[in-house]
Amino acid sequence: MKKILTLLVVLAIVGLMSGQGTIVVEGNMDEIEEALEAAVVDIEARIDSIGDSKTITVTMDGTEGSAKRAYLGVYYEDLSLKKARELYYPNNFGVLITGTGAGSAAHQFGLAADDILMEIDGKKCIDKDKFVKIISAYMPDQTVKFKIFSNEVEREFDLTFGHRPEPKKKTLTKKQLMKKKRTSYPAVEGMYTPIWYVMDDVDDLNSVFTQMGFKDLDENGTLYNGFAIRANIGKGVYIGGTFAGYSLTRKVKHDIETNSIIPNNDEANELKGGKATVNTVRRMNFESGWGAVTIDKKFMLAKWLQPSLGVALGGGSQQIEFTQTDGGYDWDQLNTEFDDGSNNAMTMTRNYFIVQPKADIYIKIISWLGIRIEGSYMLGYSATKGWTETSGDYLIDNSPDTTMNGYAISAGPWIQF
Repeated sequence: MKKILTLLVVLAIVGLMSGQGTIVVEGNMDEIEEALEAAVVDIEARIDSIGDSKTITVTMDGTEGSAKRAYLGVYYEDLSLKKARELYYPNNFGVLITGTGAGSAAHQFGLAADDILMEIDGKKCIDKDKFVKIISAYMPDQTVKFKIFSNEVEREFDLTFGHRPEPKKKTLTKKQLMKKKRTSYPAVEGMYTPIWYVMDDVDDLNSVFTQMGFKDLDENGTLYNGFAIRANIGKGVYIGGTFAGYSLTRKVKHDIETNSIIPNNDEANELKGGKATVNTVRRMNFESGWGAVTIDKKFMLAKWLQPSLGVALGGGSQQIEFTQTDGGYDWDQLNTEFDDGSNNAMTMTRNYFIVQPKADIYIKIISWLGIRIEGSYMLGYSATKGWTETSGDYLIDNSPDTTMNGYAISAGPWIQF
């Protein structure tokens, strides 16, 4: 052994000066000693021809790579005083077993949680560090004497160490790797969503707009402003929410004939046989929108191409507000003004429960941003017949059962995280 150490020192010194090669020595310690002695001649020759070189590397390796240590297969921790009292253990040393690995030597010999390791071949297991040091001195298949404390009784038995399980290796084909990459679903996604909404029938709305002197809604659709967000709850299933709304305000000049002259409007009134024609401004505000919970299933065809199918469940509403005013108000004549009708207002509402089956596709541009295109069809159901006047919750006679059914198309930026 001294000879080996001396030779290694020489090699270390030479390593500071030489750099022309590598000596590989394989085998156990006896074989290593024999191989090193056989290499002396070669080393001396190298020393003579060092020249400008700076290092010589000596590599020693076992025949099977690194040495394997004994494997017991327990989970363990330091034994606390409190735990020792709970288990009625009388000593002040030991290592507490908290579990065993399936199929391990410890499991096969019946070691279990709350057993206390006391000694291995007469060496006390003071704590977990000492336990690790003791175990590291043994090899697989060696049999040693164990002493443990279990169920308030000390036990001694012979136990044979096992082999540490080889890590499981799995070979994936290129196709499997691509599939694995595709199943990496984004956690959260969403963005502002402009929506082109085409109602199946706008005749009911247009009839009342025309009656009140306003321009019709476009039958080809209107642009709604929306927002959508959803989160992955597992396996590409997303729960989220969507909101969309539209507001239209119009005004027209409208002359009305009253039974009396309205105070403070002498210039605007034209007397006709005891009656007055009043110039008023009539305003219309139409609002439509919905909010819903969404459930979607995403299919990762590729990271850049992600279609989804889903449904939205929620509520929607349509509201029409008409106001009419001549701009002249008199605190002492409010009753007259209401009677004459030059200053008036009403709001009509219709509410719906909506179901919206939908499909979308996401096309990635960069890692967190892409374009999303969605198509859907909205079905609306109302629990009441006709429209309701909001201020008094009165049903409006002869009002139609206006639907909210229609197609919706959305395209815009979409963010993923």
